[in-house]
Amino acid sequence: MALHPQANKPPPLQVDAGKTMPSSTEYKRLPKTPGNKITSFFGWKSASSPGAESSSTEISDSGPSNLPSPINGSILPASFSSRYPSQDSYGAPVPRTLERSISIAEQEMSAKVKEMEYELRGISSELAGSIKREMELEDLVERLQLEATVGPEPNRRTSDYFSDSGTSSVKYPSSDAGGNRAEEVERMKRNLEQERAQLKVELSQRWQEERSRRVAFESHVRILEAQVEQLRRERVDASNISSKTKELETALEDTRRRLTEERQLKDNFEDLLTAMRVELEQLRNERDQLRDETVPQLQTKLQHDLQGLRNDNITLSQARKIQLDMQQQQARINSIAEEDVVSMGRGGLSRSNSLARGPARPSGLGGSGSVSKPGSRPASIIGKEREFKESLVDRMKDVEMQRDALHRTVKSLLEHQNLQARENAKRIRMLEIELDRARQSSSPRKLGYERDVKNLREEINLLRRRTDELLEQKWQCEKGLAGLKMDLDRAEQETGSLRALLQEHDILVPAAAKNDLADFNASSSSLEDAFTQLQADSAYVQDPNNALGLQVRQQLAANNSLKHRLSEAIGKGEREQNDSATRINELQTRLKFLEDALMAAQQISEEEIAKHEREIQSLKENHNAQLMRAKNGSRSPAMLSPRMPNSPFSGSRSPRLGLTTSGEGISLSQATKMEAVEARVQELEKALREADREMETVVGRMNMAQIEVAELQSDRDEAIRQTRKLQAQIQAEREKYQNGSSQ
Repeated sequence: MALHPQANKPPPLQVDAGKTMPSSTEYKRLPKTPGNKITSFFGWKSASSPGAESSSTEISDSGPSNLPSPINGSILPASFSSRYPSQDSYGAPVPRTLERSISIAEQEMSAKVKEMEYELRGISSELAGSIKREMELEDLVERLQLEATVGPEPNRRTSDYFSDSGTSSVKYPSSDAGGNRAEEVERMKRNLEQERAQLKVELSQRWQEERSRRVAFESHVRILEAQVEQLRRERVDASNISSKTKELETALEDTRRRLTEERQLKDNFEDLLTAMRVELEQLRNERDQLRDETVPQLQTKLQHDLQGLRNDNITLSQARKIQLDMQQQQARINSIAEEDVVSMGRGGLSRSNSLARGPARPSGLGGSGSVSKPGSRPASIIGKEREFKESLVDRMKDVEMQRDALHRTVKSLLEHQNLQARENAKRIRMLEIELDRARQSSSPRKLGYERDVKNLREEINLLRRRTDELLEQKWQCEKGLAGLKMDLDRAEQETGSLRALLQEHDILVPAAAKNDLADFNASSSSLEDAFTQLQADSAYVQDPNNALGLQVRQQLAANNSLKHRLSEAIGKGEREQNDSATRINELQTRLKFLEDALMAAQQISEEEIAKHEREIQSLKENHNAQLMRAKNGSRSPAMLSPRMPNSPFSGSRSPRLGLTTSGEGISLSQATKMEAVEARVQELEKALREADREMETVVGRMNMAQIEVAELQSDRDEAIRQTRKLQAQIQAEREKYQNGSSQ
């Protein structure tokens, strides 16, 4: 009889995570199987069934398991509410201290995990107890079936304690004992099924509670994830704040620097303003000094000079008046003398010629006082007039001397002005002559010469610019070549150290694998040693299907090929390094030589150009002087005749310079040697282009070498890995062989 019918699965439970979990008092449990023996239900005697007291057919007297149920209504809500706050409490703002919040979250998670583990252990123990009780019930049913087949005893009673009605008991006659036994078995089966259903209900309830708690835990985990996300956002905000703080600090430093500069500028302006104020004060003092001292002194001196001039004018006017008076008096005196002479002639007095001429002299007026004339002046008056006349003569001499000095000064100024006017007129005439000559010059050769000179100057300027650019490019190229040379020297040193290390270990690897050289060597040598020891075993050597040996041989062959490749790569790298170093030295030497040649050619060209400019300037000056003389000479009557045909100034033709006194005539560009400079510039440009190409080639070779080294490194790493793997397999095979041989 099947005691485990297939039970219908309970319908899916609708669990609301937001609702609180019900307590254990809300579920009224159905009566469980009593803790006493199953025979006590029917009132059987203990002696009639001695096997009933065995431990295999007993159910625990304690009823349910003594383990504390994880779903304890009185404990769970309080503990759950105390350990896990509600969702409203999680809505509160998270504290700003990140470490504290993280530690609290970790403690809560660890507490939840421990509680879930404890509940899982409780559920597992309950499930194990229920399974044990079910197995005991099955054993009891089988035993009862065996007892029923033997037959009932006469003094046994039956009980309908677990009957369908549960309120009455019926006694059957002894003839119906077999039927009563079957009914009891059926009733027992129903009781077992009820208990089983009760267990299923309890388990479903526990599963539902656990599911609700799991949903609550998941919601709590989501809340914690939200908190963690918020903490992350706060960390990001903190990092952003730190970056913003750094930016603000940078801006503050910049502002401080600008403020310092502005302060310095302000101080400079203040110093400048102070200096200007001092200078202004000095100027004001000078102005005040000029206004208060110098100007009054000059005004006083001017007034004194004016007063002196006025006095001189007055003196001169008085002198003129006195001179006029003297002239009038002299005229009167002369008239008086003539009257005396006439009167003496009328009186018939006969005198000698000396006496007759005596009154005509000024000294003869008082020579003899024998004759008294009416109206004549005394001698004192005449003496005073003489003294006054002498003083007037002296003054007149002084005035005349001053006048002569003024005349000489004015004359010198006029001569200087005339000289400047002549010089200016001469310069103007020279410019006019040059302008007329430029206007009248229609010679194609001269125009071509001027055009050549203009083009030559443009070429000179262009070559100068190109030279400067080439020198700058040459400097950049030399800088790049120096960098490449340093890289090559460094690579050469690494290659030399590798070469010494390779000779020491007798293998060849790239320079990048210098640190792992010992590992590779140890792996290869240890693999060979292990394989040799493994081959020394007779059983392993006699094995025809030796896959491991084949793999080892293949790996050793791969290692040898890798060594050969590494040797070729290192040799190729050394050759390329030597070639590149030689080429770089040649390029540097050539660039230096071309630079020196270019500078020498440019210097020679500059000297020739300066020399020709000086010659042209001297020729122009001489030509202008000749033109001036010719133009001035054309105004004479001798130059009014027609010019001779062989005159150097006849016509507008320029002289032929095919043959000169210094040799055969050459062009200006040939004389200045610009072609040589241009050739040197072109050579330097070509050399720079070649240097750029060589640098690109060297850089490309170095890049290819680096790529090859990277590939060889990857191959070496793979070989080391395979070697170590095979070494481990060989070691395992050896241990296996040794274990087999020892047994």
